[in-house]
Amino acid sequence: MALEVLTLIGALAILAAVAVYTLSTGVPPTPTSATVRDAILAVLPADPDGVVYDAGSGFGTFAATLARRYPRHRVVGIEVSPLPWLISRFHTYIAGHINLTFRRADLRTVGFDDAGLVLCYLSGPAVIALKEKLEAEAPPECVVVSNTFAVPGWTAERVVTAPDLYATKVYIYRMATAPAG
Repeated sequence: MALEVLTLIGALAILAAVAVYTLSTGVPPTPTSATVRDAILAVLPADPDGVVYDAGSGFGTFAATLARRYPRHRVVGIEVSPLPWLISRFHTYIAGHINLTFRRADLRTVGFDDAGLVLCYLSGPAVIALKEKLEAEAPPECVVVSNTFAVPGWTAERVVTAPDLYATKVYIYRMATAPAG
């Protein structure tokens, strides 16, 4: 009986932790479907000029895909929520990706001056915060790929529709052509 109660308390604590960060950021940890992932992979640059960032990396599965795709590039997953971040770290340890690291950080505190490619699956205030950081810091050759949500105020160089049930949009931007402010 005591074990069941402790298990229930632990599960509720985990759910509460995810809920608190979901409410504070406005973005739940949502995995990218295989169909959308494949649509994104098809439009990524062959050789980004800098670090590859997965902004809001959640449980780290897409960042791990990026580490396999770009074995000669440093790939950094950024996640503020502690549980997804811990799972990401564990996943990286098991998979052994030497070019992949995860940072537990708020996107507003991360420097993007070395970014060659930034991927995100963010909405609302989180995508606006990322937009402001990228406009202030990202180099002009940096490519930004947004899953599902357009970056407000930016005009995409290309929009791809994934062949999934929702006709999910993938927005591709280049910082050199993204308007500032």
